[in-house]
Amino acid sequence: MSTAQILEMVSSTYKYLGLLLSNDLSWSQHIKYLCSKARKILGLIYRRFYQFSSSESLLQMYISLVRPNVEYASQVWSPYKFGEVNSIESVQKFALRMCAKNWNAGYEQLLELFSLPDLQQRRLYLDLCSMFRIVHGMFYFPSAVFVRQDTHRFTRLSRHPSFVCPYARTCYYFNSFVPRTVRLWNTLPTPIVNNPTTSLYSFKSSLRAHMFY
Repeated sequence: MSTAQILEMVSSTYKYLGLLLSNDLSWSQHIKYLCSKARKILGLIYRRFYQFSSSESLLQMYISLVRPNVEYASQVWSPYKFGEVNSIESVQKFALRMCAKNWNAGYEQLLELFSLPDLQQRRLYLDLCSMFRIVHGMFYFPSAVFVRQDTHRFTRLSRHPSFVCPYARTCYYFNSFVPRTVRLWNTLPTPIVNNPTTSLYSFKSSLRAHMFY
């Protein structure tokens, strides 16, 4: 008869589909990893192109090569802790200072200069774009997760039909994708959400105008 063998843990993290999974189910290591990766790319841009490139060219390199790395699958790992949010924002802050070639400019000043939202707002925008795809059946998501509120009740209040926000006992779950996105979706203006002819492109355009400008 074979005896049970205890397996040794060889690593506390495992990379899967571009995400760094941790044995404690937190995303702290993943956020550190993506910030480090983004800074390496920014360092390469700085060494190779900073001296001879215009601000517009540097900005396009940041938007094309760096920002996608700090937004990939953010619906899964988007942080709510102040330190982790700031760590990600510091990547964009450095990038915009490099693009502006002004190392003393404040972050808000740089965002206004380049007409960009901060990365936390960008993640909320990406959450809502994913929610639109789910609502309109553009990709699979378990239907039982999103439960619609009573349509008649919201008609009387001149509000668009919204979704039930699931009960969250912990901060971790409260700030995860489904609860945070449902809360935000329910606050969107009716013309953005309740237009049956709205395409993903027009939804994104309306959402950007609502959130960023």
